[in-house]
Formats: sequence, C-alpha cells, structure tokens
Amino acid sequence: LTDFTIKAEGNVNIYGWVEGATIISEGSIFIAQGIQGASKATLIAEEDINVNFVENTTIIAEKDIMASSLMHCNVFCNGNITVLGKKGLILGGKTVVEGNLTVKDIGSALSNNTEITIGINYKVLNKYEEISKKVDIMSEQYSTLEKIVNKLSKIEIEYLSKDKRRLLEKSIKEKLEIKRKILKYKQDLRILIPLFTKRKSKLQVKNNLYGGTKISINDAIMFIKEDIENCVLENVNGKIEVFK
Repeated sequence: LTDFTIKAEGNVNIYGWVEGATIISEGSIFIAQGIQGASKATLIAEEDINVNFVENTTIIAEKDIMASSLMHCNVFCNGNITVLGKKGLILGGKTVVEGNLTVKDIGSALSNNTEITIGINYKVLNKYEEISKKVDIMSEQYSTLEKIVNKLSKIEIEYLSKDKRRLLEKSIKEKLEIKRKILKYKQDLRILIPLFTKRKSKLQVKNNLYGGTKISINDAIMFIKEDIENCVLENVNGKIEVFK
C-alpha cells in the first residue's frame, strides 16, 4: 500500500508492506511485513497495533503496540509497548508510552536523538506541551509590552504625542490581558502535573541502552551518558533509578 488512506470500523489486517499510507482503525491493526513510511505513513488504532519493521512512521494506539523495530518513528501509546523481534530496536524519534516499555536495544553508538517518555498518557503530555508553548509565547509578548510601558512611563504624559499615548494605553491593556491568560494557563498546567505520576511504569532493556538517549519517567528526566547493558529503569521518589 502506497499513498492510500484506509478507515475501518473493525480490525485491519495487511499481509504485505505499507509505504506512506494512512491507516485508521476503530479496532486493531496488524501488518505482517512492515512499514517504510517516508515520514508520510500514519497508523491510528483504538485498540492494539502489531507490526514488524517500522521506519519513519507516526503510530498512535490506545492499547498495546508490538513491533520488531521502530526506526525514526513518533510513537504514542496508552498501553504497553513491546519491541522484542529479530532486531528489537528503538532508534531515533520520540516514543511516549503510558504503560511499560520492553525492548532489546534503544539508540545506537552512532545516534543520540532517541527520546523515550514513560508513565504518561500521551494526550495529557500533548496538552501540557501545547499549553507550555502558549505560556512561552505569551511570556515573550508580555516582556516586550513591559519594555514599551516602562519606556513610555518615564516620560511625563503631557510630553507624549497622541500616538505615543495611544501606544501606552494599548500596551497597558494588552499587558494586563496577557498576564490574565498566562495565569489561567499556568493553573491549567498545575492541574495536569499530578497526572504525570498517576501510573507507575518501567523501562526494561534486554541488551543495550545507548548513551545519548533521553529518558523521561513520570516527572523525572535522565540523559544517558554511557551505554548500559541489561537494565530496568524506574521512577523512585521523583528520580530515575537504574537496576541491573
């Protein structure tokens, strides 16, 4: 399948290869061979996704994902992810899984752009990142307006031109409105933060966890500096611990 879009109320079973297609299922998706997505393929399932080799594909599953390898994919899963096929490799891209992640290898000696996030519902994470981005943008706008207000406020009002007065009034009004929105968004973020630690999940690596990988488990982050063999990573009291 190349450049197709499939929408199904039930399960989707494909016994060949997929290239650059979009597959949306209200059930599960099974692909016997694999996907060479060319950064265009998307799989979305309300239940499980079971696939062999996957490359340059966006994958979204509400339940479990089973794959032989995930190469440069963006993966979002609210169940468990198991990558234990012939290669059993996750390399590159971003993987977000609410449950447990079990894999043979993560990253490689030549690559350091693999991100793994565990224990967080991807919808919650996406919402948090979306709001955080808005806060960052509005904080920059607030800072710019504050500079304008401070500069014009140093000049006595009778010496300001009509245009400068209008600019001052407008900037003060916009500054107050942006501050109100920032406070509202920050409150929304505070509501989401407890959801980051709601589920206790773990990462199990059977072979090698390569240096350069970024690991997030619930509310803790670890940058892997050196290769680690055969390990389990868990969040213990807000800190990622490595168990051999």
